[in-house]
Amino acid sequence: MNVNDVRVTPRSHVLELRAGNAAFVWHRPDSLVVEQPDGTQALPIVDVTRLAQVALLLLAVTLTLLSIRSR
Repeated sequence: MNVNDVRVTPRSHVLELRAGNAAFVWHRPDSLVVEQPDGTQALPIVDVTRLAQVALLLLAVTLTLLSIRSR
């Protein structure tokens, strides 16, 4: 997208799995690249939901292991 002299380009990571005629494609946003006349800047996109999911998974695994160990 271009507005005046500023160009903004989204970047993402792609996971692509293909098997015959079937395909699974998953895009995960990574950052926005902002190009201006005075320079280029990459602004990271923080996925708060993913961080919360990983934290909950680690908590569940930790509590499970503690429960098994205390028996």
